[in-house]
Amino acid sequence: MRRGRSLRYSASDLIEDLHDDRPPHEVRAILYRLYRTRELRLWHSQCYVGTGKHLTRTLMARDPLFAETLDSVMIADHLRRLGVEQIEHLVGLLDTLSGQLFEGYRQDAPAEMRAKARWYQQA
Repeated sequence: MRRGRSLRYSASDLIEDLHDDRPPHEVRAILYRLYRTRELRLWHSQCYVGTGKHLTRTLMARDPLFAETLDSVMIADHLRRLGVEQIEHLVGLLDTLSGQLFEGYRQDAPAEMRAKARWYQQA
């Protein structure tokens, strides 16, 4: 359950980032991270996820519409045609997976990272 909520929160946050005016290289980085919603979709249906090409193959077999919609957003970006409509497609995909997750969600950094952050703040 925790893994799914973490992926859902991450996807929600990334989609929100796309609403801001960002340079193309940042948009690409965000979209490549959003491509992980393939894993979230398969996790949501309690299906074997796999990795790499197997992840995409499994998603195409399980939910071809989800896979094709996600790919169309990636292609739109490569063609420099990413706009509000494509972002709404991403929101729609996330809606099929229980929707965006923000309110009440909290994810703490591991203790060693929090300790490192305190060390950097003192310097």
